[in-house]
Amino acid sequence: MAILEEIHKHGHIDVEMLFASLQKHFPTLALGTLYRNLNELSQKGILTEVTLPGQKHKYEIRKAPHVHLICEQCGKIEDKTINLDDVITRLEEENHYKINCKAVSFYGLCEACQKDPSAVAKKIPCSPLF
Repeated sequence: MAILEEIHKHGHIDVEMLFASLQKHFPTLALGTLYRNLNELSQKGILTEVTLPGQKHKYEIRKAPHVHLICEQCGKIEDKTINLDDVITRLEEENHYKINCKAVSFYGLCEACQKDPSAVAKKIPCSPLF
């Protein structure tokens, strides 16, 4: 339960940060134990592993389908729910393809970094779509 509480508190968290946070309350926790629990929670569909270019793998609690807004300066990840059904249907029909899994991320500058005159985009590698 403590694992889920920490992930919920952070939204998206990598294993190292999660381990450090949990060790404050459970100093005898072993990294292997944490990995086993993360794998089990992922297999049961409770957690999702988030893979993003230029960042460590992170975990989030599984929720409704959403996209990620990723700040190229500070690395903040925000979840935004948007309907991609029409896009997926069109891709499947036009390409005779069955999409089983989707992961969509948009990169830019978060509101706080936009206000920072020293903020420069492109800290996280991103290939433009168009």
